Amino acid sequence: MQFFREERLRCVRHLAGNRYSQNSYLRKTYVNLIALYVDIVSRNLISKNPRVMLSTFERDQKPAVAAAETWMNHELVRQDFSSTMSRIVLDALFTVGIAKVCIATPADAAAYGWGLQAGQPLLSRVDLDNWVQDHRADEFNQAQFTGHRYRMPMEIAMNFDQFDKKARQNLEISHQISYNRQGDERIGEIGRDYHGYDEDLYDMVDLWEFYLPQEKVIKTFSEHDLSGPSSAWEGKEPTALRVQRWIGPDYGPYIQLPLRLIPGNPIPKGPVLDLVDLHEMANEGYRKLGRQFGRLKKNTTCSRDNPEDGEALRDAKDGDSVPLHNAQAVQDIVQGGGDAGLFNWVRENITRFMEQAGNLATMGGLSPQASTLGQEELLSQQSNGQIASMQDATMAFVAKCADSMLWYAWHHPELIMRAPVADPRLPDISLVRQVHPWDHPDPNALRRLGPKPDIKIDPYSMRHTTPQQRVKDVMQVLSALQPFMQMAMQQGLSIDFTQLLAMFGKNMDAPDLQTILPMQGDVMQAQSNSTPDSPSKPASTERTYTRRSIGGQSRQSQEMETDNSMSAQMSGGSNGKKNAY
Repeated sequence: MQFFREERLRCVRHLAGNRYSQNSYLRKTYVNLIALYVDIVSRNLISKNPRVMLSTFERDQKPAVAAAETWMNHELVRQDFSSTMSRIVLDALFTVGIAKVCIATPADAAAYGWGLQAGQPLLSRVDLDNWVQDHRADEFNQAQFTGHRYRMPMEIAMNFDQFDKKARQNLEISHQISYNRQGDERIGEIGRDYHGYDEDLYDMVDLWEFYLPQEKVIKTFSEHDLSGPSSAWEGKEPTALRVQRWIGPDYGPYIQLPLRLIPGNPIPKGPVLDLVDLHEMANEGYRKLGRQFGRLKKNTTCSRDNPEDGEALRDAKDGDSVPLHNAQAVQDIVQGGGDAGLFNWVRENITRFMEQAGNLATMGGLSPQASTLGQEELLSQQSNGQIASMQDATMAFVAKCADSMLWYAWHHPELIMRAPVADPRLPDISLVRQVHPWDHPDPNALRRLGPKPDIKIDPYSMRHTTPQQRVKDVMQVLSALQPFMQMAMQQGLSIDFTQLLAMFGKNMDAPDLQTILPMQGDVMQAQSNSTPDSPSKPASTERTYTRRSIGGQSRQSQEMETDNSMSAQMSGGSNGKKNAY
């Protein structure tokens, strides 16, 4: 795993740039293309807490599953699912994202500042520096072992009665390390400027947890049992702190998010690895251009026999008439400056980066790319298609994580799924739906019966939507329902324009919008009471549609204008060309 960790560290240093810390990328980063890619793509994969839809074909379980759906959506918000998922997606862009879903232990509760109670379903992220797996397997699902390292307060470890009593006596305090066992630097050192030996507020111990899928067991060892004098490296046979039978989903505690698979290899490839070389080359060109422009200078020369001509021009103000002895001898000499060919090469690197990244400019809405609105929308759809596979992988990953969390909640012997329910018919009454364990004494209570049924989980609403976008979506729904309005009125349904304008005013930050409704009603009443001779609305109207081309504002046209201007300025100046007055 050393090579994968080192490559990820190199790419993450480019993401941090030279202004993040003293241990980040050391050379100047003029255009951080990696950061631009990560910002745009991660926003298109997940940007807020997802919501899930649960469905099952088992009729007797449908009420419990429907209530579990409400509980799951509230639980994802309570655990701040999006924050953990965003970091896992970020890991997947560089190498692989790894999640662990399990029942929270006292160590997990301590790690989360006791904001999480032991015994609850927990989703956590596993960093690649703390990850180990069977790298000889052809696929991740065929690995003979997987595992990760985590830290636990020594006091909790010594008093944790599920650990072997004899093995607990051999525990030793572990300090923060800057390098992994193979000698590669840990990624956390990017943001650390000072390297101390003992910086923990509490005494901590490093533990390793391994999952053996063939045996369906989890074994826990201390770090010293794996790398210390009593470890297997020294020919010893360490005693496990705990050997626990695996109780959970069939696919185990670890779930991977791979965005690009490599045939015959269990470790996937992050998309950033295909872009980092173009990022480095573009910034190398920019640094060279910066040095060239730093040498740019422009001097005015005059005849050695009439130096007062040069002094007169130097002291003259703009627009002054300056008498000269020999005007033909006065010339401008330009030295240094950026090379036009290098400038075009840098622009070519950035263009190739944008294309390799999936038409990043269109995906991020940075600038128009086409000459008409229809072509722009078509390009936007195609650019979104470039990351469709990554979106599908992320959706499947979220569904699998939610399914694991639901497995633990469903089989929990004491957990009561509580979730508030909003009923528009009873706006002033607070309702709570509860799903009890199977052994609840009340036969009329909603209970989880038997093992978790076969439930289909469909995540949605993972991308952020602005209030203005929500208003637009509502308007589209109302337009789609327009042909059915007469049928709806026959069934006693009508649009509440008071609530509609209130919703529009809230989402558009226009609180006075709702006052338009009574004013409009007064106008309509006045019009109904007007005389028959009053002018009426014409039976037909005329509309004029103007199609406007935006070709002059597209990225290609802007780059062409810039290239022509730069080429004209730099082609002669860099070679010392003389321009006469």
